[in-house]
Amino acid sequence: MIARIKKISDSNHSLFGTMTMYHTLRNEGYGCGHNTVYRLMCIHDIKSSYRRRSRYNYIRSVPEQTAENILNRDFGTTGPNQKWCTDVTEIKGPATGEKLYISSMIDLYDRYPVALEVSDRNDAFLANQTLDKAHETYPEATPLIHSDRGFAYTRKVYRSKLNRYNMSQSMSRISKCIDNGVCEGFQGQFKDMLFILYPKIASKDEMRAAIKGTLDYYINHYPQKRLSGKTCGQVRKESMEQKECTQYPIVPAARYVRYWNEIEAKKKRQKEILEKK
Repeated sequence: MIARIKKISDSNHSLFGTMTMYHTLRNEGYGCGHNTVYRLMCIHDIKSSYRRRSRYNYIRSVPEQTAENILNRDFGTTGPNQKWCTDVTEIKGPATGEKLYISSMIDLYDRYPVALEVSDRNDAFLANQTLDKAHETYPEATPLIHSDRGFAYTRKVYRSKLNRYNMSQSMSRISKCIDNGVCEGFQGQFKDMLFILYPKIASKDEMRAAIKGTLDYYINHYPQKRLSGKTCGQVRKESMEQKECTQYPIVPAARYVRYWNEIEAKKKRQKEILEKK
């Protein structure tokens, strides 16, 4: 088992942490627990690479059209092609500093990228191209499309495309990145994977090739805990072949549940104090 762990770690430049390594081994038929994997990785000093942090400069724009936050952070679905979320992120070459922009559209059912486009420019054309690609791949799908209030998604041409494809629109509240948390999280994860898998990118052409390779790796070789250790590609294939889709419910994070319980408790105490006065 340790020989296989070392081989996997060497093949992806120590991309996987304990749980991802555990799910990969389970997918391959190894009978093991995550504590065993953790212990073996500690003993042999196999560590996951750290996340890179970047600074972003946002440019405000005047929206032509906006939409209500219909999604309202309800990221759960019962099957594919019901809810898609989309966003654009900037990626910078580590050697040259040259920029590219990745526009992704993610299915909330299995976190599968139904479309991912790359451009030298962050403009409305890139967002439109991503929507067109997703529709071309799934022409019968009529999902709810959720995005932030970026200039590309508030243009009339984008709304007209959604109407033409029989899709509805939802937008995050102002300055509330958490409303599009799934897509934001995917983009951060995707960039981490890219720079770990391809640490020696030296040009835009190499960056484009690395993005394509990382997308394939994410779909076909990156197991996810929420998907019972399967890759999103495996789940997508199963859901397309079966009449009844397997459910992968989102388990609430204990710290967030605790946080909101504390907020509610404070509100209750304040209300009691006001009532006594």
